Amino acid sequence: MHVTSQLVILSAIFLLTVGIGDAMWVVFAGSVRGCIEKIGKLRNRIAGGFLDGLGHAWPRQQGRKQRLDRQTTHDCKQLGSYDSISRPRRIV
Repeated sequence: MHVTSQLVILSAIFLLTVGIGDAMWVVFAGSVRGCIEKIGKLRNRIAGGFLDGLGHAWPRQQGRKQRLDRQTTHDCKQLGSYDSISRPRRIV
């Protein structure tokens, strides 16, 4: 056999294999469509709950961080080391 005819046969086998695989996938997906929809709704509800919780927790975390920053600044001022930390020394 020539290389050309071998290539044509190989291409035909490949297309046949891909066609059968796709057909099997379509039949499988059609049969489990209801389950996939239920799982999709559940996944969306879980993700929505997570994002909602994150939306409520994020501002609280930012407020806590600002309070900690203010407390650290206050502590440094009491120790007298605030100026040396926050302002670089100017060399003349």
